[in-house]
Amino acid sequence: AIYSNYTREELEHNTELEDARDEGEAKGEIKGKIEGKIEGKIEKAQETAKAMLEENMSIELISRITKLPIKEIEKLK
Repeated sequence: AIYSNYTREELEHNTELEDARDEGEAKGEIKGKIEGKIEGKIEKAQETAKAMLEENMSIELISRITKLPIKEIEKLK
């Protein structure tokens, strides 16, 4: 009976650990997807800003349209 209780408790503990690991992995995947989308949007805004710079548009206007900081746009020049 003692061995049976120990085995059951160990099994429950291991199941809880697996559930926690699975939940952590799922959260990590979601976080990775969100970060990827954000990075993609920033890269697209930078590409747009570069094209606008090539058209000699003002940095202030580029900043308003792309929502990029002026300092970042100046670095793209």
